[in-house]
Amino acid sequence: MKLVSWNVNGLRACEGKGFSESFKSLDADIFCLQETKMQSGQMDLEFPGYKSFWNYAEKKGYTQVLWLDGVHRKYVEEVGTMNVMFVIDGVVVTAPLEGSVLPGVTRDSMIQVLKAKGYKVEERHLSIDELMAAAKAGKLDEAFGTGTAAVISPV
Repeated sequence: MKLVSWNVNGLRACEGKGFSESFKSLDADIFCLQETKMQSGQMDLEFPGYKSFWNYAEKKGYTQVLWLDGVHRKYVEEVGTMNVMFVIDGVVVTAPLEGSVLPGVTRDSMIQVLKAKGYKVEERHLSIDELMAAAKAGKLDEAFGTGTAAVISPV
């Protein structure tokens, strides 16, 4: 089986630069695209021989995707292609290094800097329900991703 996963981040621009030809030449059994800005109806795309599933942001301006764990499908693990961190009620919460969460120098450096500056950091499972409850209660102060290519990016 050939699986191709591609973080496009501008599918409309890629289409004008030969995306369709590249797609066809890859001849993948499963093709995953992460398009973070396109909205429903902005572009007609057909992928003959493939079943398509689209998940659009409810509002324009949202540019990242939160990834949940693959086993329980409820614990937040990453954002886009980055490790994700949330400041909830003054505590920095990030997923533990297990399962599909990979270690990274930027993640590790961020944790060390935060602790050195006096912030409490918890590496633990955070369910999407807990995250949403914190947001609704006004306790979610910040959300950001860390990664080698992304450095530190707001979510």
